[in-house]
Amino acid sequence: MKDRFFLGIDGGGTKTLTTIADESGRIVSAFRSGPSNFQSVGIERAYKELRIGITKALKIARLTKGDIAFGGFGISSADRDKDFDIILSILNDILPDTPKVLVNDTTIALRAGTKDCVGVALISGTGTNCIGFNKDRKMVRIGGLGPLTGDYGAGSDIAMAAYHAAFRYNDGRGKYTILYDIIKKHFNVIDIEDLIELTYYDSADYYQLNTITPYVFIAAKKNDKIAKEILIDCAKALSYAALTCLRQLFKTDEKVFIAFGGSVFIRQPRSIMTDYIKNKILKRYPKARFVVLRTEPVIGALLLAYDGYYGDFRANRLKPTLIKTLKQRISTIN
Repeated sequence: MKDRFFLGIDGGGTKTLTTIADESGRIVSAFRSGPSNFQSVGIERAYKELRIGITKALKIARLTKGDIAFGGFGISSADRDKDFDIILSILNDILPDTPKVLVNDTTIALRAGTKDCVGVALISGTGTNCIGFNKDRKMVRIGGLGPLTGDYGAGSDIAMAAYHAAFRYNDGRGKYTILYDIIKKHFNVIDIEDLIELTYYDSADYYQLNTITPYVFIAAKKNDKIAKEILIDCAKALSYAALTCLRQLFKTDEKVFIAFGGSVFIRQPRSIMTDYIKNKILKRYPKARFVVLRTEPVIGALLLAYDGYYGDFRANRLKPTLIKTLKQRISTIN
């Protein structure tokens, strides 16, 4: 019999990670391509990055499309039914004969952080999202559609609030914050107003602006009042999203897992922000348990692929091998 191989993809607003694993849980290939969130980069770019990722991963593993038994896809733009239709049309064009499951990338974070994908995943990274499932497989999503709909608490929100505070101090509207000096030093500018050039059409490097986010946590640890206020404001929005989701899925006396995912939580697992969120949730759900996702969420996509093929959660036993060999594979990616 031919060996079975499973495909897992985590497609987001900054990168797409494509992985292939065998039946034993050994990662046989991994490839990082560009962003595949069609809402932010367009359908054509999303298609291109997904196709590149799949093609390269198959080539690395010396496999063909026909060798893939099942595919698990967590894509950050999979929000509404219309979005699912667009993404599935892309995936079905690239892999027409491969059985597959498509979910929002927040769901794969929950699958990676729990044994049965029951609980709530709270994301703070490029964007924010909150998705939960109960034992009856009822799903609730809170937010995740972007700033227009009230999402708040992402790395970009933290960074932008820091710039607002620095510029307000610069022109006299606000009080001093060490973020003012940190930002100027980070970007090596004498006049903070020179940062405006990063927003010009010919530059449009907003991701470079987001590199200031970790320094807000540093400033908060140095007891900077404004930095602490920024992080608390984000924590309030995120904890409210989580509680809204929990309220629709779980009773207050139930034991429930909350999985923190996204670059902000992964890099700052213990902070004034996570402490606030935990305390807010525990007041209402005293049996809540928290886990910070310390592995790539694509593990959740692979687990969903195994789940889809075998029909249960037996792939949990493969998780340690998947995580170990994924770390080895990722270390070879430039």
